[in-house]
Amino acid sequence: MKVKLITFHNKRYKAISNLCDVRFSCFCLNNNYDYENKFIVEDNPLFARLYKCKMILSVLSESKFDYIIYSDIDVAIKNCNYDIFKNYSFCKDITFSKDCHGLCSGFIVIKNTDFSKKFFETCLFLKSHEEENCKQTRSLFSWNGKYDLASIADQELIKSLYYGYKYIRNNLDIDLREDIVSNQNSNKDCILKSFAHHYWASGFDMKNLEIKMSQDILKF
Repeated sequence: MKVKLITFHNKRYKAISNLCDVRFSCFCLNNNYDYENKFIVEDNPLFARLYKCKMILSVLSESKFDYIIYSDIDVAIKNCNYDIFKNYSFCKDITFSKDCHGLCSGFIVIKNTDFSKKFFETCLFLKSHEEENCKQTRSLFSWNGKYDLASIADQELIKSLYYGYKYIRNNLDIDLREDIVSNQNSNKDCILKSFAHHYWASGFDMKNLEIKMSQDILKF
């Protein structure tokens, strides 16, 4: 099985990239995955989220990989020997990590299928989800009580597509366990067991986060 892990960063995340890149590289080497970490000059949040779709589509179009793992650059690999495909059954075309806000697009496992290509082409075309573009439905409102109608985040767009179309729901897994990829709001057991941890850099002072991640990585 051919797998490629992809991520990217800009100048703001350069120090975080320097910390996490070594862990990504080691993880990919141990699992015989290809790896790519791209630097982008643009610092606009919407551009970055669209670039994510473009990067995923670019690798999907190569047709040489069975799976693509996309990770935000602020995800630290804790266990570089971990085989994610032996520890989780990827039965849908696209699998998302999750947090207290529902699905999270910071860590995605993508099977190279026609559906996956069409899905990310759709996300790229729609760009973002905002309240004036999509009425809030009961299903959207009940997503753990968390749904940011004004957000430009791609995961809010994905939530609206997930609840709006049964065909999409049938092909997305939105339940990758937090004891596999944990986050800042995961419980202690999940954080302890997880092979990777998402630090949510956008909510931190970058210098303080760099210090915290440096300290944590030394413990892994």
